Amino acid sequence: METRIRARALTALVAAAAFACAACGHSVEPRAPYDDAAGVPAPQGLIASLDPSGDIRLTWHPTANELAVVDGWSVERRTAGGSAYTLLTPELVRDSVYVDQSVADGARVVYRVFGVTAAAVASAPAQTLPLRCDRTAPATPTAVAVAPRPAALELTFTPGGEPDLQVFEVRIFDTVSGQPPVTRAVFGSPALLDGLVSGVPYSVTVAAIDSAGRTSAPSDPPVVGVPD
Repeated sequence: METRIRARALTALVAAAAFACAACGHSVEPRAPYDDAAGVPAPQGLIASLDPSGDIRLTWHPTANELAVVDGWSVERRTAGGSAYTLLTPELVRDSVYVDQSVADGARVVYRVFGVTAAAVASAPAQTLPLRCDRTAPATPTAVAVAPRPAALELTFTPGGEPDLQVFEVRIFDTVSGQPPVTRAVFGSPALLDGLVSGVPYSVTVAAIDSAGRTSAPSDPPVVGVPD
C-alpha cells in the first residue's frame, strides 16, 4: 500500500513539472545546444597567414561557450575564383590551429571553418579573405642603371614578372666614406634617389619584395653613379 502511494506521488510530481515547464514556454524535452545547429557557435577570430615555409596557417580563438559545445572543427578550402569547397579534414581538428601544406605555389585560396559537435551538428562557417600561397622569393630585378641628377641619382630597372610585387629595396653605398649602406624603399622604376652628395660615387643594388614579405637576391654586380 505504501509503495502504491509513493508511486502515485511521484507520478503527480512529474506531471506537475511537465505542466510548469510547458506553461513557461519551454519544450517538455528541450534540445541540448549540441543537437541544435542554431546553438553551435561559429569559430571566432579566424585568420589565414603564410608561415616561413610558404604553407598557409589557419588560427582561430574559441570562446569558453564554444569549447563547451563543439567536439572539434572542420576545415574546407576553395580557389579564390571558384565556388566549390573541398573538405581538408576527414577527421575533426581538435586544436584551434590548422596548417595547409597542399596548396600549389601561386594559388589564391579561401578557407572556411565550422565548429562540429559530438552529434555531428555543424555551426555556421567562419570564412577567410583570399590569400595567395607563396613558397618562393621573387626574381631579382635586372637591367639596373643609374643616371646623374643634381645631388641625386635616377634609378631604372626591370622587375620580374611576379603579380604580387609590393616594393623594391634599394641599397645605396657611399664608396668614399665606407659608411654602412643606406636603404630606400621605392615602388617602381624609374625612381629618384635624392639627398646624395654631388661628386661622390655611389654603388646601388635593388631587391624585390613580394606580398608575403619574401625578398629576392640583390642585383649583382652593383651599379655605380656620381650625382651632379
